[in-house]
Amino acid sequence: MKIIGVGDCVLDEYVHQKHLYPGGNSVNVPVLAKRAGSQSAAYIGILGTDQSSQQFRNYLISEQIDVSRIRIAEGPMARNFIKLDSSGDRSFVGNNGDNVVQKMLRLQLNEQDISLIRQYDVLHTSFHSEIDEIIPKSLGNISISLDFSDAYDQKALQKYCPGIDFVFLSAGKFNERYTDDCIETALESGAKMVILTQGVRGSTIITKKKKHIEPATSIKTVDTLGAGDAYIAGYLEAYYTSEGNIQVAARMASEFAARNCLHNGASGVFFPS
Repeated sequence: MKIIGVGDCVLDEYVHQKHLYPGGNSVNVPVLAKRAGSQSAAYIGILGTDQSSQQFRNYLISEQIDVSRIRIAEGPMARNFIKLDSSGDRSFVGNNGDNVVQKMLRLQLNEQDISLIRQYDVLHTSFHSEIDEIIPKSLGNISISLDFSDAYDQKALQKYCPGIDFVFLSAGKFNERYTDDCIETALESGAKMVILTQGVRGSTIITKKKKHIEPATSIKTVDTLGAGDAYIAGYLEAYYTSEGNIQVAARMASEFAARNCLHNGASGVFFPS
């Protein structure tokens, strides 16, 4: 599989460590997919001119990510401030404000971006990435993967699911009835496949013809940050290598996500803050 991420990026600052971890769903998925075995991976997004942005770009290069279409804008990168509890569960406790390049600017794709995107099998993006612009109608036959995380409702699903191949939903804060209704809405609106992640309760993959329930892989967790992104990366890579076998993809994704909880940060790589 060849995968390109387009959209959000951020630095995750662990306040108890004074470490900065590179993150953002649209970055983490191609990075982790490459680690899972993807043939090639790329990222399109906006970085700043501060030292952390340069470190971020160097990190992507070290992970063999094509950075040729990254934008550099004057200003600092966005940061999330994060704390971990004794069980490894993370909580967001603030950010560095709105005067950051990711909030001041909106990514707009041009013909050079589209030309690069068309060289890949899958484009992955997130609901937080201004997807009206990121998912134009001229991408050709590339598959689209969209992570809503837990930021979805019926209106959003109806608007963005048409033409989406892989819709990822997190069920963390919703009850079963609500998520069932949302899955139905996503499929009726045009999504080809919905993947529902439920933390320790495992995951469920649903198409109009199939349903598969995958138990979570048990592991002693160090840090849950990035587990969902690792699941997406593992699922997409395994889905393609198994020629569309959702049972194999779900099992491999669960195992890959569990292993990704054995280190701090989404990728285990950090810079000094």
